[in-house]
Amino acid sequence: MSIIYNKLKDFKPISIDQNLEIDDTQFQQLSHLITRIGKSEQKTSQIVELMKDALSEQLESSKQLIDDVRQEKNEVKRDIKILERGLLEYFNILDDLQKAAKLINDKQFLDSINVAIQAKEQISESMGIQTVPAEPGQKINIKYHHKVDTVSVQNKNQDQTVNKVVENGYRRGDRLLRKASVIANKYDGAEHE
Repeated sequence: MSIIYNKLKDFKPISIDQNLEIDDTQFQQLSHLITRIGKSEQKTSQIVELMKDALSEQLESSKQLIDDVRQEKNEVKRDIKILERGLLEYFNILDDLQKAAKLINDKQFLDSINVAIQAKEQISESMGIQTVPAEPGQKINIKYHHKVDTVSVQNKNQDQTVNKVVENGYRRGDRLLRKASVIANKYDGAEHE
């Protein structure tokens, strides 16, 4: 703006009454100024177009990157679910082996299984997997417990409590991986003392 002002400030206003003559120097200066303004506008227009193109390319690149990250995130989630299901199957096998070792009363077999159970607990802890609390006498919580059967009890205070855990439940943080399968106590209505 100051360049244009400096160039034009020396021009004197021409009134209609005056002769419309502009000397050559002033005409050349004005012509040169108009040419420079035109070139400047053209360069500005080119720069704006280049910036639009670059911004458009950057936007497309960013969209592609976001799509790639979303796809990778979904694949990781899927892989984690597969891993968690595999771990639950592994945990089931170990739990069943532990029950079997107790039933057949084989101390050496039970000791071996207990080593595997300790390894299971270390793996669980390192992955943030916790066993859902399900102890005999604990109140049934439908969020964490799945009743597979009921047994009648005579004590009203035992109604809707865990009688026996059939299958352990697991959670990872706030996410429930599997409910604990339990046999629940059910008050039959006739309390005996």
